[in-house]
Amino acid sequence: MEFLFLILSTSIFMSLIILLATVAFILWPQALSGKTRYIIWIIILIGLIVPFRPIWGNGLFQIETPFPQSEINLPVTEEITLTDEHSKTSNNQVAVKNETALPEKPMTTAGSDMVAVSSAPKSGFSLSIVSIILLIWAIGAIFSFSRHLYSYYQFRKMVKRWGVPVTDLATLELFDIVKEDMGLQRKNIQLIQCTSITTPMLTGFLKPTILLPNKNIEADEMELIFEHELTHYKHKDLYVNLLGTLAVSLHWFNPIVYFCYPSIQGDGEVCCDEAVLSNRDLDYRRFYGEVIISMIERNNTKQVAFSTCFYAKKLNIKRRLFAIMETNKRRKTISFMAIGLILTLIIVSGSIVAFGAPSSNNYIGVDAAKTIALNDAGLAPSEAIFIKAKLDTDLGVKVYDIEFYSGNTEYDYEIDAKTGVIRERDFDIANFVIPAPNTNTGNTQNNNAALIGTEKAKAIALADAKLNADQVTSLKAKLGTDDGIQVYDVEFFSGNTKYDYEIDAKTGKIRDKDVEVKKNAPAQNNNNNSNAPLIGVEKAKAIALADAKLNANQVTFLKAKLDTDDGVQVYDVEFYSGNTEYDYEIDAKTGKIRDKDLDIENFNIPAPAPSNDNTALIGVEKAKAIALADAKLNASQVTFLKAKLDTDDGVQVYDIEFYSGNTEYDYEIDAKTGKIREKDLDVENFNIPTPAPGNDNTALIGVEKAKAIALAHAGLNANQVVFETAKLDTDDGVQVYDIDFKAGQVEYDYEIDAKTGNIRDFSKEIDD
Repeated sequence: MEFLFLILSTSIFMSLIILLATVAFILWPQALSGKTRYIIWIIILIGLIVPFRPIWGNGLFQIETPFPQSEINLPVTEEITLTDEHSKTSNNQVAVKNETALPEKPMTTAGSDMVAVSSAPKSGFSLSIVSIILLIWAIGAIFSFSRHLYSYYQFRKMVKRWGVPVTDLATLELFDIVKEDMGLQRKNIQLIQCTSITTPMLTGFLKPTILLPNKNIEADEMELIFEHELTHYKHKDLYVNLLGTLAVSLHWFNPIVYFCYPSIQGDGEVCCDEAVLSNRDLDYRRFYGEVIISMIERNNTKQVAFSTCFYAKKLNIKRRLFAIMETNKRRKTISFMAIGLILTLIIVSGSIVAFGAPSSNNYIGVDAAKTIALNDAGLAPSEAIFIKAKLDTDLGVKVYDIEFYSGNTEYDYEIDAKTGVIRERDFDIANFVIPAPNTNTGNTQNNNAALIGTEKAKAIALADAKLNADQVTSLKAKLGTDDGIQVYDVEFFSGNTKYDYEIDAKTGKIRDKDVEVKKNAPAQNNNNNSNAPLIGVEKAKAIALADAKLNANQVTFLKAKLDTDDGVQVYDVEFYSGNTEYDYEIDAKTGKIRDKDLDIENFNIPAPAPSNDNTALIGVEKAKAIALADAKLNASQVTFLKAKLDTDDGVQVYDIEFYSGNTEYDYEIDAKTGKIREKDLDVENFNIPTPAPGNDNTALIGVEKAKAIALAHAGLNANQVVFETAKLDTDDGVQVYDIDFKAGQVEYDYEIDAKTGNIRDFSKEIDD
């Protein structure tokens, strides 16, 4: 309930602050700069999203809530005597008096101390009015935010379909010049032209992208547009839009929050205009205004969620034009005072009104809270071991945190410190029995006596690694718990190898170990040895087996394939022996072990079934036929995107993927039995184009041609780069070549049309 009224009070007070700021901006439009107004709006957005405020005293005004705090009936007693098992004295008893008495339930005796605790049938939760209102608010907030997310998803999907990377060299050169002038030359910001938009905009949190309409834009206008959108990027305006969306979603019931949102976006544009026009003359400002006015005729779309627009709202155009032509400097003192006033109002708003039910100023006490928790759990004091019982604060409300064990169950309660209402309860049935505390001094060392000790654990780990203490560094061991079992975590280094052991603290058995060869700098001779022959997968398997001191008859291989890591060709070799999994990464040219990992599992890996060979495979054509039959389609009705042999969880499968109309079908079929292991149907919002006749591999430009196109675009030659990927792939039903390579610390990523040779996508990133 407190959270509900916290949201409500925040919405009310922030609405008053929004109205105050709006009126001030209207009455004194020239008093504050666009930057100052934008900062004030950002502070207001944060105030809307974070409802918690410091509270001094009980508030200037106290409003009693019209709803009861809970529908739970609490058992109370006329007099309760509680003996805490953790008390150091046997006479530590507390009496708690209440007005209502309930029938008493006799309890067990412990020594000479009599323990009497009343009980009542445990009542379950019932759905209160507050719970219903809270549920409605949560559904509204989730729906509102999901609607914005879906809108953004649809927009990105449209851009992916209709957008193409800008390839005009003059435009790209101008873009690089503007980025360098603004100190953004190292930032990977994409430039895409899209036929479905009418105004330039910035979008993309993870991959920032400037979108340009498919129109003829003069070079001087284009330079201004680039500077404007890159200023949005520097100001982090996409994240301000995210804050605005969160605020609108949390306060979806408040029309004032909707009312202020366009003003926030408008002042964001004015702030951006001011930054672009800083130290510019009147002629440039006039030209800037003319470009904005020219966008009025071009623009016919609404603002897209999580994006910025060069031009978005006609209602803001007049204010922006006035601000553009304004050259007077504002006084910083007034700006600081305005920002300070808004901050002060937001901070003190939590102490103006206090919501809550009437209650006594006195707390019920920790012992009474423990009794309430025990009664609710149906336990006697002698049946529980208290771990925690303390006064705390939750969402500005004083509560008692009560935590105790009984048998193998952990009980965790949060009880209102004034009313005794159970605000929250949690029962956790553990997988082990919590030992009762030792009451006899003669048994106090029973548990610790069974532990082997850290020195013994270190010795076990060193012996297994065939090392002594003089050969290792950073040797440390600490006692911990894993799955309820006490273990020693032992860790040390030897050379460039890190050893990590988990040893049972009582038996000394090694439960888990990990040996990791730390990688040094990338091999210096990688380019020089580019023509060196590969050792072959069988040789790599033999190297791994020799290091593991095993032979082929003792293991079950799961994986042995050629791969690339940090630009170096390696063999990934993975196998099981008994209940231990071995994972190796071996240099494909030198045979050096670059990384290895040993993982001791808690189960035995079953031996593979006999006749595990390719002669038993059904074949890819049969797999395609099975998928088509299940989809009730024939080959002439579909476009195949993928049909290949793969491995899933150690089982050979065929991955079959195809389109029919606007539906994508994805099948995983057992390569031996033909059984459909998994299928997925995805109905898209656009039609997949039917491939043109004669659409075969003979028309493809070839991977070497694709690499040459990428290198020419990057202005590099083959001996200056290291290729990481060069393969034929499919994107949205179009065959493309994925070309990735490095030149020094710069990583290039190209997607090239496999038939036309056009560059569909391009990115350049400096690898730190």
